Amino acid sequence: MKILYVILSCNNYVDTRCPSSENTWITKINDKSDYMILSADSLREKVVGYQTRDDYWSLPDKMLNFFKKFDFKDYEWVLTLDDDAFCFPNRLENYLLKNKFNYNDNISIGQRSCYFAEMDDTIFCGGGGTIVSRGCINLLKEFIDNEISPIRYLCGDCCMFDWFKKINSQLIHAINDNGEQIMFPNKYQDSDSGYLNSAITYHYCDENDKNYLFENFLK
Repeated sequence: MKILYVILSCNNYVDTRCPSSENTWITKINDKSDYMILSADSLREKVVGYQTRDDYWSLPDKMLNFFKKFDFKDYEWVLTLDDDAFCFPNRLENYLLKNKFNYNDNISIGQRSCYFAEMDDTIFCGGGGTIVSRGCINLLKEFIDNEISPIRYLCGDCCMFDWFKKINSQLIHAINDNGEQIMFPNKYQDSDSGYLNSAITYHYCDENDKNYLFENFLK
């Protein structure tokens, strides 16, 4: 399985938050997969940037340039997640295989639990991770190329979800066989339960959190 893991970051965090991911869960991605860090500028190896602004509200512009300009042909799936999130790559692969998702289909997967009043919809909590198929990305590229003003919201999560809806993506709420969520927007949510043994991602993890999860649940 060929997955591109995209860590959403900014220039200030490329060498502070990102190494704690590179030294832990990134070491467990399979040989056919790869990762990159999306920032404002290409500061070092594995960091891609398109000379955008670099504040919190610049994420839609970063994502717009990324989907428009990056060549995804070598990948079947893309997982985007924040630089303070932790991923279990083996569990992600198992989830995609078990559900027999076809990467050529128009599929987007995430934790659909954030209500956005302006859109009157419950959107994906993107910091904890969003999984996108190659089929979805191909349609996103086409949409972005042909849309005059594709950015309608300043929030990155809202903007991406709006794009998914515009291309009629199959919006999948990530749960396991027991109906329990597996992509956690907050590391403190159910962290004392058995979900630590089944979660695909956790958000709001500092370096100590990532080391703990790696040593006890992934290494």
